[in-house]
Amino acid sequence: MSATVIPQYAESLPPEETIASKQQDLQDAQQIVAGNAPEIASPPDTMVVLPRGLRHEGAWHTESVVRELTGADEEVLARQKNNEAIFTTVLALGVERIGKVTLSEMPLSDRMGALSSLLVGEREQLFLRISIATYGDTRKITYTCPACLEAGEVPLTLSQDIKLPAMADPYTDYEYTTSKGRLVKFRLATGADQEEAAVRPTLAEQNTILLSECIISADGSPLVDPIGFARNLSMR
Repeated sequence: MSATVIPQYAESLPPEETIASKQQDLQDAQQIVAGNAPEIASPPDTMVVLPRGLRHEGAWHTESVVRELTGADEEVLARQKNNEAIFTTVLALGVERIGKVTLSEMPLSDRMGALSSLLVGEREQLFLRISIATYGDTRKITYTCPACLEAGEVPLTLSQDIKLPAMADPYTDYEYTTSKGRLVKFRLATGADQEEAAVRPTLAEQNTILLSECIISADGSPLVDPIGFARNLSMR
């Protein structure tokens, strides 16, 4: 049923233009009081597809999910003694699952053990995504010009400016011919190799341990003394 305007009151009603103007004035007043509506940023992408992933029940699982770290996680991290322990703990706290493996339901030590089998680059890929989920995607990098000594800032968008190279085949072993003509077969380094090397006091010793862990054979024969073989390689 449509509303009927009683004739004797029709002339007292304001025209439609006046009503529209008053509504606009009201909206303008509300805008002044409340300000602009806040822009809510889109939630970060917490899915990470790994090049090789985690081996579980005879299959490789590559789809992983990370989460934002919390104050409780910060307390755990504050108890770590060095940067290597902090890095490993961030991964164990921030990675929720890889494929069918739900890491968040496992004890922290078991999570670390599972994540140590990932490739070194995969661990850094997950660490980067946890950082984005926790602190946001943008950073400001400060620098000092070596010529004029003026300070400056460079904006950085982590998800766009840090490019992840594609891997042709992360599952295979590789070969390399040394300067002495020996054919070395090696595998890609994992988190376990990295953790084993990190306890050494110097970078040179860390390199030796990492090589000794990853070299499988030389000229088709297993290494009797992996550390000794790595030390005898050229520095180049």
